[in-house]
Amino acid sequence: MIWTHRCPLLLWLLAAMLLLGEGMQSLEDANKGKDESVDTPTAGPYWLNPEKLDNKVHLVPQAKTVKLRCLAGGIPTPTLRWLKDGREFKPEHRIGGYKVRSQTWSLIMDSVVSSDKGNYTCVVENQYGSINHTYQLNVVERLTHRPILQAGLPANVTVTVGSNAEFYCKVYSEHKSHIQWLRHIEINGRTIAPDGFPYVEIIKGGGTSEINPMDKEMEVLRLTNVTTEDAGQYSCLAANPIGISHGSAWLTVTEGKDVMYQMPKAQCDLQEEDALQVPGSFERMRQEICELKQKLNDLENKYKNCQNAMESHDSQTSKASSLH
Repeated sequence: MIWTHRCPLLLWLLAAMLLLGEGMQSLEDANKGKDESVDTPTAGPYWLNPEKLDNKVHLVPQAKTVKLRCLAGGIPTPTLRWLKDGREFKPEHRIGGYKVRSQTWSLIMDSVVSSDKGNYTCVVENQYGSINHTYQLNVVERLTHRPILQAGLPANVTVTVGSNAEFYCKVYSEHKSHIQWLRHIEINGRTIAPDGFPYVEIIKGGGTSEINPMDKEMEVLRLTNVTTEDAGQYSCLAANPIGISHGSAWLTVTEGKDVMYQMPKAQCDLQEEDALQVPGSFERMRQEICELKQKLNDLENKYKNCQNAMESHDSQTSKASSLH
């Protein structure tokens, strides 16, 4: 008692500390209750682009790359796993494996084959739920087609008498193709047979025993020491089990400066029965051909004038050089 009476300040400090401690504990309890009353945001899985899931069936040819995507969201971020035909699907279950891109929620399979056919299900889940979507994958044999000729080939060729001419025909085909080179000819003044097909003769690729139809050499037609008789229309014909494709080009032979233009007889000797059965068609065709001939004559004259000018220039240059 004597000590207490002598130290009133110490007693006051002890009381203040007790009161402060009780206040802090009350504040902590209040804050704890407040924190417990606020719910943390959560959400089960959901599709981010559900409209893109409408295409459930994928039909692709062999050797193509397939990408199946299941873009989803959720809180917390859900996980993604894949099933094939209702069973767990792991990379070792497929020859060549597969890739999963978590950033794009995608399954990627390169160079698919027929054994890749089946139902592929993406399962997206977190602790608040699970969603899934199934794709049906059908793998078919590569789509086939008749041979495809490179655009612009064969192309028209102009050469002089005695030189060589070459035509090129680039052929694309998934099947083994047979290539022939044909020359269009006339029989009894006609270029078209009664069956509607042109008269032709095979000048390369007619045999099958010694020539490999897909040999690159078959894509080139070489004519050596050409004459004016070689001028005319030539065709490259390529065939496979699916169908036939062909392309044609013209060979023009020049003799010195003069162009020996090989006008098709079917156009030079037009008969009215050859014209289209449209009123006035024969007269219109004849007029167009006359205009075409006039244009050709104009071109020949320009060519001659150009050649003469070049020769005159060369002659003057030669004389000037000899004076020096």
